[in-house]
Amino acid sequence: LRRLLAATGLRPAARDHARLAVTWPAPIPFLQVPLDHALLSPRLACASYRVGPAFGSDHLPLLLEVFPVPAAGR
Repeated sequence: LRRLLAATGLRPAARDHARLAVTWPAPIPFLQVPLDHALLSPRLACASYRVGPAFGSDHLPLLLEVFPVPAAGR
């Protein structure tokens, strides 16, 4: 993940909220780990970041609200 972030300039959406979301395995809450990630470009910010409810998958969904960051000088 570190190499991907360095090569692309993306950043974890969780960084905007100073927390990781545990998403897997959904059916076993006491064993869950932060396996899933949402990555943002520098032109996006994350207003809301949370884990959604179980829906039948072995992963829990990440629910985000993102918005564009105004370009500098505008």
